[in-house]
Amino acid sequence: MDTFNPLDHPICFQVPDRLQVVSAWYEHVPFAFYLTEVAQPKCLVELGTHNGVSFLAFCQAVQTLSLDTKTFAIDTWEGDEMAGYYGQEVFDELRAYHDSRYAKFSSLLRMTFDKGVDYFSDGSIDLLHIDGLHTYEAVKHDFENWYKKLTPNAIVIFHDTNVHENDFGVWRYWEELKQKYTSFEFFHGHGLGVLTLADNFPQGLRVDKNGITLNKFRNFFAVLGQKHLYENTLTNLKHEIEFLHSHIDVVTNTSNSDKANAEQTIQKLEMELAEEKANAEQTIQKLEMALAEEKANAEQTIQKLEMALAEEKANAEQTIQKLEIEFAEEKADAEQVIEKLEKTVITEQTNAKLRIQDLEKKINGLIWEIAQKDSAYAAEKKALSEENHRLEQEKVLLADQKAELEKALAFAKKEIVDYYTSTSWNMTRPFRWLTKQLRGRNA
Repeated sequence: MDTFNPLDHPICFQVPDRLQVVSAWYEHVPFAFYLTEVAQPKCLVELGTHNGVSFLAFCQAVQTLSLDTKTFAIDTWEGDEMAGYYGQEVFDELRAYHDSRYAKFSSLLRMTFDKGVDYFSDGSIDLLHIDGLHTYEAVKHDFENWYKKLTPNAIVIFHDTNVHENDFGVWRYWEELKQKYTSFEFFHGHGLGVLTLADNFPQGLRVDKNGITLNKFRNFFAVLGQKHLYENTLTNLKHEIEFLHSHIDVVTNTSNSDKANAEQTIQKLEMELAEEKANAEQTIQKLEMALAEEKANAEQTIQKLEMALAEEKANAEQTIQKLEIEFAEEKADAEQVIEKLEKTVITEQTNAKLRIQDLEKKINGLIWEIAQKDSAYAAEKKALSEENHRLEQEKVLLADQKAELEKALAFAKKEIVDYYTSTSWNMTRPFRWLTKQLRGRNA
């Protein structure tokens, strides 16, 4: 391919604005930026957009580079049997994000691919991204159906060319296409195939399929893409930790509320028991007073009252005993509820802490990997800078040598001309002729 120097294309190092959604396309965002800069399409169409990571990357590049490009995303935003189905909220969220940033040059067309093809003139699309249903038949149909809409030098990219499972058939159709068209392929991020209808790619995309140049080209975008993927994963993990912390607070607050309700129930039962006990004691006191009064009047009345007192006392004691038993049962149940809630809180806190520890380990691992890739990238960037400096020095040296040689050549030519036009050369001409004649006779 052409000499590829990432330092000449700073857009490759931009961070995608679209973050915090799950997508394997994050690994291809740097190449999307670079492709937009190199191809500079007038019309860009994407078939299959979902949450918009790839399409918004193209839009971000168009806006950053101030290109005169029109971009169109075509999708039903309902999902399919392979990617899964989803609700209206996916389209609503994407439209709000997209329209607030790129509405001046970009459009979201909610329709099927077969219907969308009628909205474009033949030979009008410079860059087509096919990422819809991934069966062999569907991908083949999409390419053939949209082929007449492409310009003679159009570039077409296919996602998921490196997925060989279930009913994915992009890889099989890609094997056929790359036999017919100039193309190359990335293997990371589920694979990305790139082809052109022209005899060759534009400057900056001409690759040597079997050479180390293509491998370096692939590795550069793979490393940079994985860096974006890790950074997005790191952001998502941080949000998950924040959610777990808030969940712990909710569980703790809920448990404290249940515990307070149980304690209020116990307090209420204790108050009811005290009230019943006080009432019973008042009743006993009344009966004892009545007994004393009646005892003065008659022994028989005293006997009846004593019997009545004993009966009432027994009933009162039974009531007190029953209330105490009921209170003990209610208290035991309340204590079991409190104990269960406390165990639940402890379990939730323990699980959450373990989850946080696991996530923190993953984050540390990702941070380490990002640091390693940053280090590798810095080293490669330094090597490229040093190589550029060396080439510039060689260029200056060669220019100086060329100038010296041209100067020496001009001087030699002047010397020859001066010699042949000199007086001594003209005066010795008869002698040179005589010498030539004598040599001829002797021969």
